Amino acid sequence: MSEEKIIEEKTLSTEEMLKKSLQWSQLVYEQNKKIKRRLDLIIWGGILKWVLILVPIILSIIFLPALLKPYWDQYSGLLGNGAGGIQSDQLKNLLQGVSPAQVQEAMKLIGK
Repeated sequence: MSEEKIIEEKTLSTEEMLKKSLQWSQLVYEQNKKIKRRLDLIIWGGILKWVLILVPIILSIIFLPALLKPYWDQYSGLLGNGAGGIQSDQLKNLLQGVSPAQVQEAMKLIGK
């Protein structure tokens, strides 16, 4: 009888150990599931960050030149690169006629 009792105790302890092992396995599985979810969110957050950075840059490369063309034409016209602008020879002639006294007087008017 005592031998049967020992075998019965061993099977009980084995069953208890299996139950505890199963409980621990379930806890580990739930933790791994949470960790995987967080890692997935981190990955998608990183992708979203890159999209939010790169999309405006790409769109500005595509659309900004067309939007700035009228202003660029106006600016280059002032510099003499386009029609109706001041030519460099005209600018040199204009600056050659200015004396140092006139420059000093203009600086006083500006406030420097």
